[in-house]
Amino acid sequence: MEESVRPENYDAMKKVADHVSIPLASGESNYGIYEFKQLIERQALDILQPDICCCGGVLTLKKIAAMAEAQYMMIAPHNPMSPLATAVNVHFAASTSNFLILEYSAPDSGARKNVLKEPLMVNKDGYVDIPNKPGWGVELNEEAFKSMPPAPWRRGTNFHADGSPYFQ
Repeated sequence: MEESVRPENYDAMKKVADHVSIPLASGESNYGIYEFKQLIERQALDILQPDICCCGGVLTLKKIAAMAEAQYMMIAPHNPMSPLATAVNVHFAASTSNFLILEYSAPDSGARKNVLKEPLMVNKDGYVDIPNKPGWGVELNEEAFKSMPPAPWRRGTNFHADGSPYFQ
């Protein structure tokens, strides 16, 4: 079961975990290693879903995964951001022993469909092959970015005007 309670209510997550026998997943709305540390310490989840673009990048995601592994928890990264984030997540998955599954958006839809010159596709066996070119293994289509000017992004309304988070 995914996101059974509000993401900032760690004690409620633990209460749910103590009363159900199905795997619980959450974390796509949590930011940073310290929020995940609290979830891991409480053993409130079976599957953590950090977003590599929001949790602090690949190094922080690796740290979260290592802490989770020590408590027998799996990692299933939240991955709605872009085809480039998918490429980074595929490398993360290949190097993480407690990786479970990756959320995947088809690269042939949406405003970001042309971001990569060669999009990562699911193969006939249901997997995305690890890109093996230099860097993250993909090449950006810089022309595609001309139609996507930079814009500030905030998740929902969980932030004050100064950018600091608040919890309901």
